[in-house]
Amino acid sequence: CPPQGAWHMSLAALQPCPQQQCRMLTTSSRSASSAHGHAGDGDGGSAGPSGREPVDPAADTLRGRLLDAALGHVAAYGWTHGALVTAARELGLSPAVVGLLPRCEGQLVEHELRRCNARLVQLLHERSAAAGADKHAGTHAGEHACRDGNKGGHGDGDGGAAGDGATASEGSAAGEASAGSGLRTRLVAALRARLEMVAPHVDSWPQALAIATQPSNLPSSTTLLGEMVDDVWHAVGDASADASWYSKRAMLAGVYLSTELYMLTDASPGRADTWAALDRRVGDMLAAGDAAAGLGELPAKIVAGLRAQVGGTAQARP
Repeated sequence: CPPQGAWHMSLAALQPCPQQQCRMLTTSSRSASSAHGHAGDGDGGSAGPSGREPVDPAADTLRGRLLDAALGHVAAYGWTHGALVTAARELGLSPAVVGLLPRCEGQLVEHELRRCNARLVQLLHERSAAAGADKHAGTHAGEHACRDGNKGGHGDGDGGAAGDGATASEGSAAGEASAGSGLRTRLVAALRARLEMVAPHVDSWPQALAIATQPSNLPSSTTLLGEMVDDVWHAVGDASADASWYSKRAMLAGVYLSTELYMLTDASPGRADTWAALDRRVGDMLAAGDAAAGLGELPAKIVAGLRAQVGGTAQARP
């Protein structure tokens, strides 16, 4: 496992070791739980002092139904208690059922974050499977072309061998450049897909971010952010087993949050400026690599900046 040190306190969301053998099982179960509409907050149940008592399945299901229904009223009521009350009435329930959600608006925002994260994991898996199929097909096509070329390629002599050596060297250099470009492209595509999931709520998203950064909600929202960037790095093949495991996730979280805030005020057609900014920031992050200084303080700075900027954005919008 990577060393923890100061990271243990400053970046609780990024604690999992990348070498855990249960990594894929954890991600799959997390996604499945979100996809089925469970609230999954833990504090919404009847846990005792130990916090380990089982949650009532019926209450958990009811919370999930209530939160799912409330998302349909966010456009009209915002991320508020009113959206939850309206959802309860829509389901034919007493408004008192909202009491199943102790943190109310905070759990509503987290429910949407969790749903978006689950959709992103599914999308990344689908893209990975499609890329694997394309690579497999390309390998077979290349083998056929190579066999066809060998049939007419005999008798070229040393000149052909020298040419093959030059071609191999050039191909190696091109492959390294392509690998770096490919990583950037995949990271940008993953973060863009996740940001586009926020688009339907962009007008009310400043309010959602303000709620997510409240002290009572910050641990859960930070954990969800950490899970998201971990899923992205895992999907692009990151196998870090040292301190860079933390720095990569901290930097990617910073890229995501800064681009998310930029998107809230972007009026360009198709949010072209947002996607251009995202590409630049991912490029800068990859160029910085492990040379970035002060990463131990980055999570706290991200949260402080987010709360300050979201406060200003929320005041600027009715």
